[in-house]
Amino acid sequence: MDHLVVGYVETCEKLEGSDHLHKTTVNIGEETLPIICGAPNVAKGQKVVVAKVGAVLPGNFKIKQAKIMGETSKGMICSLEELGFPDSVVPKHAEDGIYILSDEAEVGADARPYIGLDDSIIEFDLTPNRADAMSMRGVAYEVGALLDQ
Repeated sequence: MDHLVVGYVETCEKLEGSDHLHKTTVNIGEETLPIICGAPNVAKGQKVVVAKVGAVLPGNFKIKQAKIMGETSKGMICSLEELGFPDSVVPKHAEDGIYILSDEAEVGADARPYIGLDDSIIEFDLTPNRADAMSMRGVAYEVGALLDQ
């Protein structure tokens, strides 16, 4: 998932004509974006995960510039569920809305390290002649050899 950055919510107000949408302006470092957000817990002064235009979220959900109730939205403030986290690992305070980052998060920085999405994935295909790799210990040795560790 590319195009995920840390954003700072500079303004947040109810969108006129809607009972749950908020009109926000979010500083993402190099620019400030207008974003329409439906999360009940979004507020001014928060650091949040922002999917910029061009991001593709799980389920092949593409983030595009949109017009919502006559207002332009250039991105999306994300919840952990929208980023593909299962319900079992989402903290209670983020179950019904966006995930709020700590104050130490740097505005404009890649958001993936702050939410644990910066890990590497190594995929193995085993063949019958590699009995040594059919156990956790064998796989650990193989990974150590591949990564020179």
